[in-house]
Amino acid sequence: MNKLVLLFFSFLLYASGMYAAVTQSAAMEKAYNYVKGSLPSEYTFMYYPTKTKTIEIAGNKKISLSEDCWCFFVDKAPRANWGHPCEYIYVTVSTGKVKSAVKYIPPKELKNWKSSSYTKISNNAVSNSVTNKVSAMPFTDSRGLVLPNLYSNLAAGSRVTKDRKGKSYAVIISGGADDFNNHIRYWNDCSIHYQILRRLYSIPRENIFVYMSDGTDSGHDLHLGSYCESFYVAENYINSPADLDADGNDDINGDASFNSLYNCFSKLKSTLKEEDHLYIFTTDHGSCDDAKVGTGLWLWNYNILTVSDFATMLKGIKAPIDIVMEQCYSGCFIHPVESLGQKITIATAAHRKEVSDGDVYYNPFAYKWACAISGYDFVNKRTVNADTDGDGEVSMVEAFQYSKDASPNDVAQYWSFGGIDYGAETVDVFSENSSYWLVVGQLGNYQTADETVGCDYRCGRSRAPVKCVNLTTAINNQNNVYTAGHNLTANCKITNSTVSFQAYDKILLTKGFRVAKSDSKFNAEKLICASSSTKSGELRQDEFEYEYANREQIEYVNMSEDPLVECDIQLYPNPSRGMVTITFENMDGEKQLSVINARGEIVYKNTYEGEYAELNLSNQIQGVYFVQVVSRNNSLVKKLILR
Repeated sequence: MNKLVLLFFSFLLYASGMYAAVTQSAAMEKAYNYVKGSLPSEYTFMYYPTKTKTIEIAGNKKISLSEDCWCFFVDKAPRANWGHPCEYIYVTVSTGKVKSAVKYIPPKELKNWKSSSYTKISNNAVSNSVTNKVSAMPFTDSRGLVLPNLYSNLAAGSRVTKDRKGKSYAVIISGGADDFNNHIRYWNDCSIHYQILRRLYSIPRENIFVYMSDGTDSGHDLHLGSYCESFYVAENYINSPADLDADGNDDINGDASFNSLYNCFSKLKSTLKEEDHLYIFTTDHGSCDDAKVGTGLWLWNYNILTVSDFATMLKGIKAPIDIVMEQCYSGCFIHPVESLGQKITIATAAHRKEVSDGDVYYNPFAYKWACAISGYDFVNKRTVNADTDGDGEVSMVEAFQYSKDASPNDVAQYWSFGGIDYGAETVDVFSENSSYWLVVGQLGNYQTADETVGCDYRCGRSRAPVKCVNLTTAINNQNNVYTAGHNLTANCKITNSTVSFQAYDKILLTKGFRVAKSDSKFNAEKLICASSSTKSGELRQDEFEYEYANREQIEYVNMSEDPLVECDIQLYPNPSRGMVTITFENMDGEKQLSVINARGEIVYKNTYEGEYAELNLSNQIQGVYFVQVVSRNNSLVKKLILR
């Protein structure tokens, strides 16, 4: 009887909430202990101020939790542009159960999150520790914005090509996502480029179109705080100055939105002639999926300019187009614009699976590119000569040569198909005997360093499979293998057949795809580039990517289920002079380890059973390599730099 009474009162206490739930401070300690073993040397550890069941993240996506949780966010690369590795941690209020998920995009309205004492960032010499405002430099004003007279010591029009035909146009794009993530370096990148195009290349104001954050709106949209600031200080936000070169005219045409860009490129499509020239510069954040593969460029208010949208906007423009992209994963734009078959040259700070480094006042790749095309380094106040062939002009390829090593952590990319700007010659890096592909390490690197994109050009080349396969008609009474060098997309019905799909990049099964299980067999395989016959393993059914129109961007997390164990590999040191230690995290059983150079050649291969491997690669030349580790259920790739 006494036990029944005790149980009854215990139930009443629980139902009335009198049992102490997990406090936020206790949850924060749990969350930190849960991930501390995987934290890098620098990170920000933030918390949402109230318990919640919904987390809004950038890109109009949501995380829906099965019960109330205390939520935490760890930015694992606070000095980098988005997207880059970060982690969301959830602790249930009722029981203290912990789960986490690795992502590559931050929460929406990150300024509403609070910094915790667990945050670890090294002292930042350029940021005042009290106000957290960026210090002034000789080339900036008191707010950290670049001065309008950076090139006043250079003769106006000094970079104009005398025999150039037609008119020159330019489009400058900087979305910024929101006020918290719209840093001064993006405004500076745009101002620097604008000053160069106006003063040194004499492009008329009416021919330069600038689309930046919220455009001409008078609200605050620019973050003046430190680039690794982890809390919101209202005084650190201003409205983006609309005059980029201090000539008394507003230079921003509109907001960085899909509609603004669509209207701009539509107008250019009807205006530009074959003898004209179009220069496009983009900066701010790149978007990616959960597999860390680039998908587009962030615009204002968390919208995304996808690679397909961008290619569609450029399609049909008659004039040669030169594109320079600074953002993370910018290499993902190369294949779509290359596929247009137009006169386009594109240079990117990073390949499609890689973040690009950022700095306080500018982004390194954008800064180096500005030095090359202007002939002047405004930071060090010295002249720059990127004109390696001495013809008096700086071509796109010469600017790329100068800029490609802006950051040791980035693998800059370049592709050209007849594009002409600043005297650029026609460069086809896909050519079998291209001297650029054979001699210059970075040119065309996107199809040699990346293990997926461009396999159709690299795997045997003359025996390469079709680049993209799109299956829309019914497959019946067939025993067939369909292979794509890039993407394979299918929305067909398979009946009375045995069919295999193979692709080096992605297998996308869209709405309408069906397999008659009663009479058909179907499997899908993702191939790797080292050999056109090498398989990375059969894909499980849950690994197929389904694309449905109007699909809700909601990820549901059931806190009552056991968390999934995520695998990873770590390389130490990186960059390295040859001796490398590789640790295997949560990868059980036998592991096959391969080291692949930038040409796709396997320079080292071995099998390991333990938790780590020690490699001596001192006999290899300096450059970029890729370490691939394949276990029973996982295949992971990390970049390694040998110096």
